[in-house]
Amino acid sequence: KKIALAKSLHDDPSNSIGDICEVLDISKSTLYRYLEED
Repeated sequence: KKIALAKSLHDDPSNSIGDICEVLDISKSTLYRYLEED
């Protein structure tokens, strides 16, 4: 669920990487790993 949410948040250009990490309580490396998954 977090992966899908991360992707949808990332698709919105108004959300910064830092904002997404704060909302999901994950690190930037975790976020990038989520975004690389299909």
